[in-house]
Amino acid sequence: MNETIAIAEDTIEVDNPQKLYGKVSVIIGTLVILIGLVVFAINVNRENSILTIVLSLITIVLGFSKLVSGGFALKKLWVPLHAPKGFIDTNLLINSIKTGEIDIYKVDKSLSSELLRLFGSKNVYYMRGDVKNIARDVGNRVVKYSVFIIFLIVLISLKIPGISISFYIFTIIVLLSGIVANFIFSFGLIPKQVPSAFRVHKTEDIQGGHPKKAFRILIDGLKYLNYDYPKRFDGTEPDSISEGVQNTGITNGFALIETQPVSTENENIPSAQLALYAGYALWILGFVFMLTKSTLSSIYLGDFALPITGILMVVIGNGLIKDSHMLFNQFHFKSNVILTEIKGEFYQSDVGVGKGMKDSLQSERRGVLSDIRFEHYIATVSSVCHTLENNRNYVSFEKNTRIEKELDDLINYVQTQKKPDLEVHGIDFTEPSASKLVQQNLALSKVESEKLPGLGSDKNDQKLLIKDDQEEESTGEPDNT
Repeated sequence: MNETIAIAEDTIEVDNPQKLYGKVSVIIGTLVILIGLVVFAINVNRENSILTIVLSLITIVLGFSKLVSGGFALKKLWVPLHAPKGFIDTNLLINSIKTGEIDIYKVDKSLSSELLRLFGSKNVYYMRGDVKNIARDVGNRVVKYSVFIIFLIVLISLKIPGISISFYIFTIIVLLSGIVANFIFSFGLIPKQVPSAFRVHKTEDIQGGHPKKAFRILIDGLKYLNYDYPKRFDGTEPDSISEGVQNTGITNGFALIETQPVSTENENIPSAQLALYAGYALWILGFVFMLTKSTLSSIYLGDFALPITGILMVVIGNGLIKDSHMLFNQFHFKSNVILTEIKGEFYQSDVGVGKGMKDSLQSERRGVLSDIRFEHYIATVSSVCHTLENNRNYVSFEKNTRIEKELDDLINYVQTQKKPDLEVHGIDFTEPSASKLVQQNLALSKVESEKLPGLGSDKNDQKLLIKDDQEEESTGEPDNT
């Protein structure tokens, strides 16, 4: 069942992945503490029981650590609406979306991956993040356990006096069980499918208007599609770079925006559960063997030696528990991401306003004529993070008909909303008639007069200018007065 975790009224619903780990840790931690207390109480007044007393105290401390860890895992989380953070490497994400390739999945033929490849599939090469680190640790542990087994076999052949053969046999069995448990656990981490890098790419050309105006219309369109602006936005408005020729140059900009990530199922939970149960089974049996060496003395090195086998079981079990905790702390999300690159050329020109030197409306206005290309990329991105306090790694891209329609809707929005913005970006370069030009400049004068009252024009002058323009259109001759 989903649990609502929230701050104030801003809530998101996510599965609490640590519930099972917390419950099992609290139960086993409490049980181990009780075992340690019982053994301590029995041996506290006995002679020659110093080793057992020390081991019982260690048992109590370790049991308490698991109890605390489980308690924190069961504690309710308080997470704001925008809990999932951004991506660890935004530049890498941008390059992957543009190229349609996930560069992070370069083949890493480590010892652990090669060991798993012998019994698994080639998908082992596509593990990454925490899963990849866990698989690497598993490979290292398997190698260590194997070396230890070889060492014990050599000791058996040497027939060292004072050491029971049953000790060697039992220790080898424990090590083999650790190898098997680690292998079975790690096989579940291999991805079921090869991650995809599919995305939709479309191009949009815009002639005329100012690049920054087109950029702002683009952002408005993304808001309209419910993309999370400005929380999940990264980008720059198109800048103007001169190419050496006055009033001409190129313009560049980009926008990367994401929808609010939605929590998805963690496919590694079954492996985490297996590691949790197997780890705690070995862990608690190890403490039992450590604290009851007197009844199982035949498998130890002597009355005054440490119970090696019990300690070994605790170490093996603790490694599996640690791995399971890391997997339970994973959060998986899906979100839609749009990347837009803006490239184009522009030409700037100063346009005179008015008809004569004495005209009170005489001024200059800089206009921009541009040829802009939008390169749009859209994909559904799967991502994962270790706890909600950390940034996310992206795992794969997907494409579907819904996001293709979203991209079409965005392009249509930009095309329909693009229009001259007289107040900010100058006149429209469509060669308007003289009367239209006058009307536009009257609008500009009105804007300027509102902003700077001292520069306001006389209304009578405006009427005369319109009258002169009308006479010029009717006669076809300019007024030289």
